[in-house]
Amino acid sequence: MVNEQKTIQAALRDLMADKNLSAQKLSDLTDVPTRFVDAIIKGDFNKLPAKPYIRGYLFKIANSLDVENDDLWRAYRFSTETASSGESDMLPGNRFALKKISPSKVIGLIVALLVIIFFIVRFDRIVGSPDIRVVTPEIVSEEITTISGDMDPDDRLTINGELIYVTDDGSFSKDVRLEAGINTFQIVATRKLGRQTEITRQIIYEPKEEPEEIVPVEEVENTNNIEENGQN
Repeated sequence: MVNEQKTIQAALRDLMADKNLSAQKLSDLTDVPTRFVDAIIKGDFNKLPAKPYIRGYLFKIANSLDVENDDLWRAYRFSTETASSGESDMLPGNRFALKKISPSKVIGLIVALLVIIFFIVRFDRIVGSPDIRVVTPEIVSEEITTISGDMDPDDRLTINGELIYVTDDGSFSKDVRLEAGINTFQIVATRKLGRQTEITRQIIYEPKEEPEEIVPVEEVENTNNIEENGQN
């Protein structure tokens, strides 16, 4: 009987040695092609035919070597199962178990998360409408007045089409010259992706009236006396 834990290669070599048989002689006794006998002895199982043929060959060999028919077949199955498994084989993993992640993937996930957070935080400042606060007087008596306010420093500001400088803290100030009456100003803040906020302000300019010159009474009387004397 062949040891169940022995490979077909070892079992066949031992049995052939006991009978003093070579591969060629065993082939002659069993009509099993020599190349198949050699393949079994060397463990080159990929050179063997389909399993039904192999089992038939092993039965013939077993009869010639005076062992049970199934002994060599069990050894063959043990050998092929051992060859097809090893340290690299693993049992199915627990699908709930934590899996190791490579450092490069961790870095990639962190970068992606930071980009998402940045986009969420900056979403309104990128695609939303600009926020702007404008301070203007309603009625003035001076020809020069100031339009001021604050907004996002990343946005673009124009007043009546003129580009206005905005400081790093978002404040702006512009002196404008007025015409007598109603002066209209279009104040436009533009976001990078084109969204705009437009504010219209009107400033009324009422110039100061020049006071009438007051002539002293004495000068008037003197002027009248001079005129009367001249007539006489």
